[in-house]
Amino acid sequence: MSLVAELQRRSVFKVGAAYLVVGWLVVQAASIALPAFEASPGLLRGFILLVLLGFPVALVLAWAFEITPEGVKIDTAGSGSKRMFTVAAVLVALVLGWFVRGGYDTPSATAPVGAESRSIAVLPFVNMSEEKENEFFADGLSEEILNSLAQIEALQVVGRTSSFQFKGQNADLREVGAKLGVATVLEGSVRREGDRARITAQLVRVADGFHLWSDTYERTLDDSFAVQHEIAEKVAGALHVILDERQRELLRESGVKNVEAFIAFQKGIALSTQAHDPGRSDDLIATLRLANVEFGRAAALDPGFALAHFGATDLYGHILMSDGHEAERADAMRTVRQALALAAQSARDPLLRAHIEIDRRLYSDDWRGLAAQFEIARTTPGCAQDGWFLVGSGLGAAAGILEKSASRIACDPLDFAEHRKAAEAALWLGQPERTLEILAAGEAVGASSTILTVTHVKALVMLGRVDEARRVLETRDPTNPAVAAAQLLIDANTGMEPKALRAKADAYTRGGWYPERWSNVDLMVDAILGDRAAANRRMAAIDARPGGPLRIAATLTDCMCGVPFDIDATPNFKARMAESGLTLPKPLFAVGVMKPAVAP
Repeated sequence: MSLVAELQRRSVFKVGAAYLVVGWLVVQAASIALPAFEASPGLLRGFILLVLLGFPVALVLAWAFEITPEGVKIDTAGSGSKRMFTVAAVLVALVLGWFVRGGYDTPSATAPVGAESRSIAVLPFVNMSEEKENEFFADGLSEEILNSLAQIEALQVVGRTSSFQFKGQNADLREVGAKLGVATVLEGSVRREGDRARITAQLVRVADGFHLWSDTYERTLDDSFAVQHEIAEKVAGALHVILDERQRELLRESGVKNVEAFIAFQKGIALSTQAHDPGRSDDLIATLRLANVEFGRAAALDPGFALAHFGATDLYGHILMSDGHEAERADAMRTVRQALALAAQSARDPLLRAHIEIDRRLYSDDWRGLAAQFEIARTTPGCAQDGWFLVGSGLGAAAGILEKSASRIACDPLDFAEHRKAAEAALWLGQPERTLEILAAGEAVGASSTILTVTHVKALVMLGRVDEARRVLETRDPTNPAVAAAQLLIDANTGMEPKALRAKADAYTRGGWYPERWSNVDLMVDAILGDRAAANRRMAAIDARPGGPLRIAATLTDCMCGVPFDIDATPNFKARMAESGLTLPKPLFAVGVMKPAVAP
C-alpha cells in the first residue's frame, strides 16, 4: 500500500487537520487570557511552543494507534513507518529552530519593542446601550483613556480629533493604522444600565489583527472612570512599557473624577464642532451659546475641569471679534478673562497651560512676555489643544509655530486645523513650495476645508501661478468671506482696475456664518488699493473696542497684507505690540499698488 493510502487509512490527515484548527483556537484564547492575568510574555511563547511541538506528536500517535471494534491497538506495521517517524523528527527540529531564532511574532519577541510599536490610537468606544444619550458617556470614557495613555512618556498616542474621525465607521484596523501611523489600536464597548456600566476593551495589533490584551470591567457609574487608569496600565504592560512611581502618580492625578461633568463636556464638544461647521450650523455664535451651557454645567460639577473652562472661551472670543454684539463686548471680555484664569489654575498639562497663558495675555491690556510665552509653547512637548496660537505666525513667531505644528500633525494627523497652521506658518516664512507640500500631505489623509483651499490659493499666487489658483478656488462658495478675499487677491494679480476691484468687494452680500471676516476682506482691498485713509478709519474703530488689539492681530495674520494703515491710528495695538517682543507683519504679496508697511 502507498504511503498516502496508509496515511488516509490511519486517519493521519484528519487528526492533523483537527489538531491545527483546535491548536489555533487555543493559541488565540491564550493570547487574550494570559496578558489579562499579567502573565509574563515568556509564558505565552512557551505555550505556543508546546502547541507546535504537539503537532508532530499527534501525527505519530495517529499513525501508531488504530481505533478498532476491539479498542485502541498499536499498529506499527505497514509501509512508511520509518518515513513517518523521520517526518515527525524533522518537524520537531524545525519548530525548535524557529523558536530559538525568535519565532512567533508576539510583543515579547527577543528583540526589544521599538518606539514605532508603542504607537496607539484610542477609537471611540461603541455605545451598546439602547439610549442614544449614553453615547456621550462612551465618548467621555474613550477620551479619558486617551488622556491617561498620553501621560505615559514612552507611548505615542494619537490625538482625539484624528481618532474620533472613525466614530461609527467600523473601519478596517489596517486602514486605521495606515491613516494614523500607529501599530496598535485600542477599541471597546460600553453598556450602561441604571447606575452600572459594563466596559470591554481590547488592544489589537493592526498589522495582523492579533489581540495583545483584552478585559471586561463591571463598575458603578461613580467608579467607571477609574477604569481608565487600569486600562492604561494594562496597555502599557502589553506594550512592554515599565511605569515608575512618578508615571503611576501622573495616571492617578489625570482625568476627570465626575462622570456627569465629562458627559456634559462631551455634549459641549459636539455642539462646538457643529458650530464651526457651516453645513450644520447657520449661526456660529448661537450654536456656541448652546455649547457653553454644557461647558458651564461641566465646570459647575467639577470646578477643576480645565478643558471645560478653556472650551467656553471660544464663544467670548467670537463675540469680541464680531462686528455685531456691541453691547456684549465688555461683558465678554470680563468673562473670558475669568474663564482663562480658572483654566490656568486647574490645567495640569504643561502645554495646555502654555497655550492658556498665551490667550490670557492676548485678552489682557498687557502683552509683556508674549514672545517668551510663544517660545514656551513651542518647546513644551505634547499635543494639547490651543486657542490663539496661530496668530503668532503673522507676528514673528512663524518658525516656532511651523515646528510645533509638525509635531502636532504627527500625533493628530487628521486634524485639518494643524495642517492649516503649518501651511500658513510656511507662507509667513516665505516658503510657498513648502506650503503646497504640507497641504498635499494633508489632502492625502483627508484634511479638507475652505481655509485650506484659500491657503493653497495664496501659495499659488505667491508663486505667480495665478491661473492655477483660480481653478483651485472654483470649487468653493464665492459668498464665503475667506473665498471672496482670495478671489480679490487673484483679481488684483490679473490686472483688475482699482475702481472695479472696490466695486466688486462692495457688491458682496455681507453676513453669513462668519460675518466678522468681511472686515478682513475690506482691509485687503484697502491694502491692494493703497487706501490708507480707509484702513486707518477701519482699524481705529476696532482698536477702541474691548479686545481690539487681538482683533487687529488676527486680521493682519489672515490678510497677510502687512500693516496697510498708520500704526499711530491704533494706539492700543501699538502699545501692546511694543510690550510683546513680537514684530509687525510684512506684506507677503506684491499686488496692485499695495504700499509697504509704515514702521511704528
